[in-house]
Amino acid sequence: MINYNPFEKPLSEIDSDDIYELDVPEGYYYEYKRSLIGKEDIAKSVSSFANTYGGLLFLGVEENDDTNKPEDRFTLSNGDSSKYKETVRNAVKEYVSPPPRFTTHTFDGFSEDGGEGYVILVDVPESQITPHINNNGCVYRRTGEGSDPYRPLTDPGVLDDLHNRREQWQERVEEFCQTEVGLTNAHAGDPENDILGIPMLEVYGIPTTLDEPVCSDVRLDLDGFRDAVQSSNMYLLSEDRDGVEEDESIKMGVDADTYRATSEGVVAQQWTTYDEDGYKDRAHTPLTIKFFADGSAKFFMPLPTIPFPEPSDQTVTWEVIDRYLDSSHENIQFIDGENTLLALYNHLNIYMNLLSTYGWPEESNNIYVKARLINGYRTMLFFESDWYQELVQDYGAPVCYDDVVEAPRMNPFQYEIELSKEDRFSSVLYSVVSIFQAFGLPLQNSTDLGENFTNSIFQNSPGEYDGPF
Repeated sequence: MINYNPFEKPLSEIDSDDIYELDVPEGYYYEYKRSLIGKEDIAKSVSSFANTYGGLLFLGVEENDDTNKPEDRFTLSNGDSSKYKETVRNAVKEYVSPPPRFTTHTFDGFSEDGGEGYVILVDVPESQITPHINNNGCVYRRTGEGSDPYRPLTDPGVLDDLHNRREQWQERVEEFCQTEVGLTNAHAGDPENDILGIPMLEVYGIPTTLDEPVCSDVRLDLDGFRDAVQSSNMYLLSEDRDGVEEDESIKMGVDADTYRATSEGVVAQQWTTYDEDGYKDRAHTPLTIKFFADGSAKFFMPLPTIPFPEPSDQTVTWEVIDRYLDSSHENIQFIDGENTLLALYNHLNIYMNLLSTYGWPEESNNIYVKARLINGYRTMLFFESDWYQELVQDYGAPVCYDDVVEAPRMNPFQYEIELSKEDRFSSVLYSVVSIFQAFGLPLQNSTDLGENFTNSIFQNSPGEYDGPF
């Protein structure tokens, strides 16, 4: 990517003195605005930089008409800086699809007339998920000193180039979302002899910072990584559930057996598991958490299964399943839906807290989630609940007959997670529920799954979750 930084230091290190010394003309990579322009104009400038080769939008800098260089600075004088930054965020989010990445920096100082004011610097890198389309249907590109819409007749190759960029990024995502943890014989099974493998769930956290070392400090901080994995709080706001009067956090996490650094990031693994008789079992593939320097993550989770109970021990739900399977359940593995739901949420929540801990630039970046069920042949999610009984009675037993199931299968941008405390609970839960839908549960049961999760959490004492992790 082109280095358009006009300062002799990273943008994160510049201060107001550097703004005073700014002396580059407006052009392909720089745009100056004396005042806060309208949302549509902000969106047009940001999307045009993203669709081209990146650039800097300066709000609060007035240019000289003859030289196009800065003539006055710190000319944003009404309101506070946080409102200006919020306006930029809202403009991009509301007027551009998909919203491109950007970072805002705020500086305060004095304009030429002595008035106190601000400069808002919007750093827009070249985007890989192009084209970014404004809500008026136009695709904007930088042309000299301005942002102009793409014209098919005069620029026939531009749109192809933008689509090629996205395809290259999607290919990189697919390359990232490949199995790296080898399966032991105990987990792989033996298809030739009709021995089922143990179902495993792979989950991939895909940030728009893929391949950029924005969280590289984690490789030198195994203590911090271990603490985040073991004690990763789930932030719950009062509006997330009835009966919660104040915002609170619930302690979750994973007690891994080993933590280590690699050239790309850090890894936590839980080697010691227990068989159904309570004995230690080290023959199975371990639960694995990988967090990388670019903010991406990989989770490899053996799924908990439930043996089919004897007739004397069957609940009503098991009786319904037995009836609809016509007692042919010997070669079906029943996945513990509730514990899988809790474990999946727990791991994604660990991921969100790792991103926060290691300074992942969340302002305009996005996190997407992809999952893959392997050894899914003849598996069936099980929930001990009334809604699950009705599901089986209405539609039959949801047995999976695919060995590998991916979610989402086509669009890698379908499951997006919000990192902010305000949106994290609902957005992570939505991604978890969406993954369960891909593995066999109908869309209409998404509310039931959400209630299963929150009920399981609140059965425990406030402030701490003692779950199956």
